[in-house]
Amino acid sequence: MTGVAQAGGVVRIVLPSVRRTPTWLLAVLVGTLTLVLAGAGWRLLAKRSVPAPKTRELVDAIAALDVRYAGREGETPVDEWSSYLTERARIKAQLEASLAAGGRSR
Repeated sequence: MTGVAQAGGVVRIVLPSVRRTPTWLLAVLVGTLTLVLAGAGWRLLAKRSVPAPKTRELVDAIAALDVRYAGREGETPVDEWSSYLTERARIKAQLEASLAAGGRSR
């Protein structure tokens, strides 16, 4: 509509209303996003907090060897001591490789 406004008159502009999204839909979307992000964070933290079984087994194997042999070089036969050092070095290399791979079992 066009026209001339008179001095002191009121000009009213009416715009068509915009269709609003229901509030409940926004709440559902935000809630769903929150649950998805919380679940992803929980999975990520759960993976990092528990060492992989292979890593645990390797640490246990080194610990068992050390309990048996550490500090007993003088009372252990030379060939047995050499076997201990070789086995410990082998297990330690496997442990380092496992940790470098992120602690995941292979």
